[in-house]
Amino acid sequence: MGLPFMPVRGILGSDYMRIREEFKVIKNPYNGEEKLAAVPAIVPDVAAFHAYQADRQGNVMADASQSSKLLAQAASREVIATVEELVDNLTWRRNWSFIPANFITAVAHAPCGAHPASCSGYYDIDSAHMQEYVAAAKDPEKWKAYLDKYIYSLEGHQQYLESLGPGGR
Repeated sequence: MGLPFMPVRGILGSDYMRIREEFKVIKNPYNGEEKLAAVPAIVPDVAAFHAYQADRQGNVMADASQSSKLLAQAASREVIATVEELVDNLTWRRNWSFIPANFITAVAHAPCGAHPASCSGYYDIDSAHMQEYVAAAKDPEKWKAYLDKYIYSLEGHQQYLESLGPGGR
């Protein structure tokens, strides 16, 4: 095939096989009687995710329940992790996953970097801000105003946090 591909079960017999000429039918190498679809693997240029901690060598501790972070970093050419804490020695906790530095391209210290979502053990979801976000997303003019208020008019992450005001996170 040339490009990396992934075997997939769920699309055999669907219109995807008809309209996507790069999708091929192959035999399962472990069970010759089973057919699989071979589809081109997605290889993102960059994956970015928010995690709990990173040490100064670039090792990261992330939420183990969010396996999409681990899959994204494994599939991507470059990986950026934003973290709540930069530490000399990582904290090992139950339900945290260790991602070694050799899988991480860059780390950025970004306290409250998951806001307005939560970061378990650090802060809860900002429900009022999420309601503002959802309401803005329904209307193009409100959405533009939201982006202007929280993204385009600000110089960086610290200014974003300051824009939330006391109790805003």
